[in-house]
Amino acid sequence: MKRKLAGSLVIILLLSVALVYILIPRELIISSIVPVHCNAEGAFRVLGEESYWTNGLRLTGRQGAPYNLRIRGKVFHAMEISVERGDDSLLSSFTLLNLGRIDSTGLQWKCSYPSSLNPLRRVQQYRRSVALKQFMDSSLSRMRLFLEKKENVYGMPVQDAMSKDVSLLVTKFQTASYPSVPEIYRSVQAIRTYIASQGAREVNYPMLHVSEDKGKGFESMVGISVDRELNGNALIVPKRYVPWKIVVGEVRGGPYTAENAMNGLQQYISDFHLMPMGLPFQSLVTERDREPDTTRWVTRVVQAVP
Repeated sequence: MKRKLAGSLVIILLLSVALVYILIPRELIISSIVPVHCNAEGAFRVLGEESYWTNGLRLTGRQGAPYNLRIRGKVFHAMEISVERGDDSLLSSFTLLNLGRIDSTGLQWKCSYPSSLNPLRRVQQYRRSVALKQFMDSSLSRMRLFLEKKENVYGMPVQDAMSKDVSLLVTKFQTASYPSVPEIYRSVQAIRTYIASQGAREVNYPMLHVSEDKGKGFESMVGISVDRELNGNALIVPKRYVPWKIVVGEVRGGPYTAENAMNGLQQYISDFHLMPMGLPFQSLVTERDREPDTTRWVTRVVQAVP
């Protein structure tokens, strides 16, 4: 009886070992993919930052231990990511896939997990591969939620609108450094005084465009939209502004924040292959000369496009 029982146990053990080799392949392929409503260039710019992987994805594995992630190499829309936890160290591939739309991309993360000839270790490695798959799925879900908010990609929400400005009054001035609030509002006030003298009405917020000419300082252009055409004078030039579709973003903060928003706007224009029409500008929603707290300044950045 004991011999039969022992023989049965041996057979069961052998079958179990055989099943391990049959059901768990020599190389475990782990792959996760998710579509994202985000431009591929913008997504790669964000995900290509080492800090995103080291700080933004501190999810834990099944046993509670964190995965350490590092970018090991980058090529066009693809990266090699090392995934480490304890003794395990794998090199994975992360690729942005073309979905045929400029506002969408696919995120694919995959790696292979070699399994041991030792059946017990093979089962353990299989369990770890399942935990890794769950981690990759969770990570891609977090990436999708993060990337689908434009403020995470361009530093602010960005949306399309239509311009209603038609007639502008513009003046320019030069400064050795970035223009100060008093310098900007001297020009704003000069235009406002002229508008009032002509019995016209100001429409919309003052506009500001600042460009740096290396070695020569900064040239600033201030404009205000009015309700009808005016002739201007020696310092104030009338402009016609053809109503176009515009791309608009909005931020809160001082001049540094506003200029960063201008850069983010240009990245958006470039990522979506839009053709700029005229100069981009800051729309000064807050009267900066009346509000000393720069954290309360509201600035819209605007670019006309076809």
